[in-house]
Order: sequence, then C-alpha cells, then structure tokens
Amino acid sequence: MKRSTLILLTIVLSLLAFIFFVERKGKTTREIIESKDKIFSVFQDEVLEIERKGFEEIKIVKIGKDYKILSPLTDIADTGSVNGFIEALKNAKMEREIKESVDLEKIGLLKPKIELLLKTKSNEFKLEIGSNPPLEKGSYFKCGNKIGVLSEYTLDTLKRGLNDFRSKDLCAPLKPENVKEISYIKGSNLYLDLKNFGNEWKVTCPFFDDANERNTLFFIEDIVLWPVMGFEDETVDDKTTKINEPSETIKIKTDTDGEINIKIGSLKDQEKRFYYASVSNRKGIFVISKNSVRNIDKGPEEFRSLKVFPSDLSLWKRLEISGKEKIIFSKDKEKKWTDNSKKLKEEQIETFLYSLSYLEGERKINKEETLPVFAEIKLTDNNKDLEIIFYEGKDVLIAEIKERKIFVSISKEDSERIKGAFSTIYSHLKEGVSN
Repeated sequence: MKRSTLILLTIVLSLLAFIFFVERKGKTTREIIESKDKIFSVFQDEVLEIERKGFEEIKIVKIGKDYKILSPLTDIADTGSVNGFIEALKNAKMEREIKESVDLEKIGLLKPKIELLLKTKSNEFKLEIGSNPPLEKGSYFKCGNKIGVLSEYTLDTLKRGLNDFRSKDLCAPLKPENVKEISYIKGSNLYLDLKNFGNEWKVTCPFFDDANERNTLFFIEDIVLWPVMGFEDETVDDKTTKINEPSETIKIKTDTDGEINIKIGSLKDQEKRFYYASVSNRKGIFVISKNSVRNIDKGPEEFRSLKVFPSDLSLWKRLEISGKEKIIFSKDKEKKWTDNSKKLKEEQIETFLYSLSYLEGERKINKEETLPVFAEIKLTDNNKDLEIIFYEGKDVLIAEIKERKIFVSISKEDSERIKGAFSTIYSHLKEGVSN
C-alpha cells in the first residue's frame, strides 16, 4: 500500500471517529426533529432536582439512588412516580407553537401561574404556565425560547399532587433485609417477638425457639413494605384516628441500631380492613389494610419452626444411629463419609443422609409417654451435640427434638419415606457391601 493511501486512510478513520464521539454526546438527527414538537428540548442527563411553584409548591431532590421530598414536608419519594412524572414531561408535546411576537402579559406569562424547574447535572429547564387560550383547551406556556399552548393532559401531569410523589411503602426507606428484630404488641402486651441471631431467626416471645424462616420473612417483608392505601390530611383528629391510643404497635429494630415504631389506630373501613396508622420515621397519618400482611392474623405457634434437623445433615461431622442396628457415620481425614463397620459406600451414606435432611414436622403435639422408639439419632459437630428420637405413632412417626424440648408429628408420606430410608440402609449393611 502506498504511503499516500495510508495517510488518506488515517485521515478518514480519524474523521469517522470524531463524528462518532461528537454524535454520541450530541443530539441525533431524529432527536432534533422530534424535539421541535416537544415542550422540553431533549436532555439526556438524569434529573437531580424538581421544584414547582405557584401550585402546591413541591421540591424534590435526588440523593444517591433515591428521590426525597424536601417541601412542603420532608418525606421519602416514590422513585417510580417521580421517574414517571419526569418521563411524561420529557415526552410531552405542545398543541401548537406561537412563532410570532406575542405580549407575555396578555397570555399570563409575565407573571406565570405555575413555574416548574428541572435541574440536571449540566442544565436547568424552566417551564412557565400562563392563562388559558380563549377559543381552545389547554394553557399558554413558555419553556426556553418556545412559547405555545400545551394540552390539559400535560397540565394535569404538571399539577400532580404531593401524595402522588410520596412513597407507598409504609416504612420507606427501610428494606426487609435491614431488620434484625420485630416486636408485635397488642394493647400493652407483647404478643410476638422475632429476633435475628447471626443468620438464624428465633421466636423470643411468648416462647424461645427456632423460627419458621418462611413465615418470619414473609411477615417482615409485608410489614416493612406495607402498602399505603391513602394519606390523611391535617383535618383528621386524634379522636378519629386513635393513634395516641393504638390498639397495636409494631417495633422494628434495624441492623444499624435504629428503631422504627408503627402505631395502628382505629378502624376506618371494616369491609376493606382499612386502619389509621403512623410510622415514627415519617410524618403524617396513613391508611393501611391488614389484608396486605399475610401472617398478621397468625398466632405465635405459626412462627415456630417445625424442622426436625437444623440443617443439611451432610454438614455435620458425626452421626450415631440407634435403632434396629447401631450405626456410626463419620468423616475421615479427606472429609468423606464412612461407617464404623466399613461396609457401606459413601454414596449410600449420602443418600440416607439426604433423605432425612430438611425434614419438617406437620404440627407440634404434646408429649406421649407410651410410644415405642423407632430410632434415635445423635449429631455431633464442633463440640455441639443434638439428639432426635423418632417414635412410632398409630399411623405416623413422632419426632422428639431434645434440644428444643418439643414433639412434632411427621406426615404420613414423610413417615413412610423415613422408614424406607432406614430399611434401605439396614439392607445395605446386611449385604456387607465393601467400600
């Protein structure tokens, strides 16, 4: 290739690269055409501040990833609602543009009724609303160099109320994963307390025991994200809401040692189960529905774990089984499972352990003294011992969880599966299959 050709190719590539980077940062041809009909010129930066004056004055700013209302009150904004508002205005088109010279005072733009200011990192966009045209629907507007008429729909968007922007999650900005303890108080009595110890949830009142993780997490999630059905204005009084004499209180402790209190007052709508409520990290009176919380009507026993074994049995170091035969499973230096007779294959042991892992009882029952023992299992791991005894009930197995001092009945299906697992491991042992 000739030297002159190389020079020409380099110039062409440099020009293309320049055009690419300039076009990428600037408006495209399509955007320029579309922006002619839009009230706002195209802006690509995210909106960091919204301020409206003249009609229900509002100021919203973006802090981190979330929006926050600063005026007329301080509250967490609903990010989806704010973004929807911004996108609606971005895409709003004018009904017509007034290109001829016009007296701003005659169309109400010298002293506009409403002013909206949108601030981005690099620009400010100001929209002013004037009077209504005499022979058409809508309102006069001015935005930058554009003067024209916008639709009633766009005006309604612009006039969205304060409550449209407030977060509909009762405890916002709290997230369920940040809760470390939740207390449910009825009247003045502690009805239920759930507390996180490391990675394990426990019921600490009215009894102390392992918590049903599924029910616990559902309860916490529903409380923290409790949807607000409505916002009450300042005219509602304490006699109506009874917030100062709550029938129920929910106290939430967070992983940053903060505390949020929800007070539930009087019933507003019996059919919908709407109640007045307040939350300590936000201002105002809210309306919530108890239908939104899945486990709020369940008793403390519904939060008790019925797991027979605390975790996957393969994670333990040693298991001792006493039943028809006595078998000891343990891990060798290579962390492989062996039995004391050396007659079982590792996969046979693992299959047996898997069949018992994650076993859950059907319901908690009272102790029964006269039942025959089916099998006893002792688990050992890092100086921690657990003991589970299976008894033969009339139709099902009963498990006694010694550490937790409870008895649970096993479903008929799971009872048959457990009996089958024991029968299989005894058969393998009898066959004397060598590792």
